[in-house]
Amino acid sequence: MALLDRKGSLGGRVSGDSRLPFENGPNPNYVYQREGGLMDELNALLLRENPEGTYAGLSRVLKSWMLEEKRLRVFLRIYAYESKLNETGDKIEAVRAISNSEGKSYLFFAKYF
Repeated sequence: MALLDRKGSLGGRVSGDSRLPFENGPNPNYVYQREGGLMDELNALLLRENPEGTYAGLSRVLKSWMLEEKRLRVFLRIYAYESKLNETGDKIEAVRAISNSEGKSYLFFAKYF
């Protein structure tokens, strides 16, 4: 599995760029929340490895957490700019992306996108 992100830091809307609050608990921002323990694992990790409680620390913890996943490859500062559809045009077969920081172009194939 590959995670592509155009930014250099992880966290999305709670990263150092956006600085929105990290939501957890009884008031989620989506109606049909179903959480399987992932947030508990992440919160424990954040308490242990981000004692300063900063957005930079949050991004650092997320990055190290994802890099430890054996089946996940993380690509930061990479821009997806083209997709190849199947013959009927209803399914993505490949995605082309470019990394300006590395000066490389990537072609991602997967069963699911």
